[in-house]
Amino acid sequence: MNAEVLLSETARVVAVEEGAVWLETIQQSSCGACSLKKGCGQSALQSLFDGKRNHMRLPTQGLELPISVNDRVEIGIPKTAVLHGSLALYLAPLIGMVTGMVSANQLSLSDGWVLLSGVLVMAACFALIRVVTGHERIERVITPRILKVLPHCAVDEVIVSPVDVLPI
Repeated sequence: MNAEVLLSETARVVAVEEGAVWLETIQQSSCGACSLKKGCGQSALQSLFDGKRNHMRLPTQGLELPISVNDRVEIGIPKTAVLHGSLALYLAPLIGMVTGMVSANQLSLSDGWVLLSGVLVMAACFALIRVVTGHERIERVITPRILKVLPHCAVDEVIVSPVDVLPI
């Protein structure tokens, strides 16, 4: 692995098959660590979606780590892939919609046709993004990869040392 900056997440292995593993991640927000969570609407909204379990299948080709069911693994994706993906997903359709609407307006079409042309060009941009992201070379970059197998812990993800426990 090169020195690229990765966004990482912990996942649990739920199944192992030939050439791939099935992983489970639990969606969590950072609202629990925020001091403003009691008065924040985002915290209330996020509480509806916290704890959602997501499953994904990742290929294990070229992976030298022994992985079995219930192992905890760290998965990662390059930050640049997330940035470029966000730009493509949000900016390209927006620019396409505006371009379609301006072009239709320059042709002196009625407002209904201007709106329709903007929506059609935006839909075409979404379709183009879907085709481009399905390309094998790009798919390799945007697919998360397993970085390491995490050590097992007797208590799930919580390690308390005697130094951490202080008498009251």
